[in-house]
Amino acid sequence: MNLVKDKYIADTTFKIDSHLLNFLIYQFKRKFTLSPLEIKGLSYVICSTFLEQATFSPKKNTNADLLQKMLNYILQNYTSDVSLKSMSQALGYEEHYLSRCFHKHFTFNFKDFINQLRVSESKKLLQGTNLSVTEISYRCGFNSIRNFNRNFLRECGVSPQVYRKSLK
Repeated sequence: MNLVKDKYIADTTFKIDSHLLNFLIYQFKRKFTLSPLEIKGLSYVICSTFLEQATFSPKKNTNADLLQKMLNYILQNYTSDVSLKSMSQALGYEEHYLSRCFHKHFTFNFKDFINQLRVSESKKLLQGTNLSVTEISYRCGFNSIRNFNRNFLRECGVSPQVYRKSLK
């Protein structure tokens, strides 16, 4: 992170060695058998290959600090009733301005981002704990099991129960 702090990527293309690419494809095809540590290691390989070839320039985006504050706020509060309104009050910005800024950088809306984050965290809990689906849904910030099931199905294509059974 220190390498890219205060910089932006001028060229987003990079070439990856064909042997490494074939290895990564093989590893990711067995995604249900990879451990979190293996996934992290493979991600580091991809990132290091990219960083070796990337061209960086000084940041020109004045919204970068605000975007970082928004993401930090979301990560600290996604398990509660987080909203654009609560974030605007906490950060001292107009709600509509934050919404436009968020959509500009992510091309999807705030609520969808929150739900994707919550589903992602729930997948970790479904895999790594024996907590009930209901308990997981509330721990991840969903206000009802119905809302959790609907969002999980939309993101993963299966219900949380089916997802957990597929891991065994």
